[in-house]
Amino acid sequence: KELQSAQQINPKDNNEKMQLFTLYVQLKQWDKAEALLPALSTANADQANGTLLRYRLAWARGDYDSAQNYARTLTQSMSEFGQSWSLLGQVQQKMSQYPDAVRSYLNALQKQSDSVDALRGLIECYYALNRPDDAQHYIQQARQAMPDNAQFREMDIDYQLRFGDPAKVIPMRLEAATKNPENANLALALGQAYVATARSWETKPEHQSDAAGMYAKARKTFRDGITKWPDELSFYATYADACTRSHVLADSEKMIKQLEARDAWKDKPQPKMLL
Repeated sequence: KELQSAQQINPKDNNEKMQLFTLYVQLKQWDKAEALLPALSTANADQANGTLLRYRLAWARGDYDSAQNYARTLTQSMSEFGQSWSLLGQVQQKMSQYPDAVRSYLNALQKQSDSVDALRGLIECYYALNRPDDAQHYIQQARQAMPDNAQFREMDIDYQLRFGDPAKVIPMRLEAATKNPENANLALALGQAYVATARSWETKPEHQSDAAGMYAKARKTFRDGITKWPDELSFYATYADACTRSHVLADSEKMIKQLEARDAWKDKPQPKMLL
């Protein structure tokens, strides 16, 4: 309402029109957003003669064919900017045109080597193309360029857990869980890293004898989680799974029956599904 009042007071203020455009897009008031485009384009408020705004509106509306056309226009009129190519890559990726998206993202990286959007898009596209090693190449490039970026750190961890060496993940998960002892998700992630490492080692003759020790660490981590967060179903499920995988049943069934008796889970089907 404040933005609309300001617009009435000073209809020539392009900053206010831009804010209104963003607001209307967020509220999915497409007609109102579109009505602002002629004035904003004439004023070159987006520094792209309105093409960038039209891309944003088309993307928000799910009109990806139009969004792709606008992105191509940007790559022709503003080819020197990495953002133009990243926007084209994003819409191509959205339309499952993964090889084309890869080419667009690579063009974006040529213009801006530390583009977060381009690096993230390349990683996701290479996974979609079942090329995890190529994904890892750009994960490493992103980690080198932005070592403190949490998203790329998690992508690195995810790659190691799924395709690489899960043991490399343990120090990172252990550090995070130790620094944040009240965070149940971090404790759970640490236990899952132990399980992933144990499963990996079971297939490697040189590590098979060490797998049991990793399973033991996983069981302890999940068991401690049950003690600390007794209503968190995920700890019971992962504890039971670790016990089954390591052929050490321990007290997993007893723990699940205790969960069934807790007020938060009485008469609910989830605990029974773990038995």
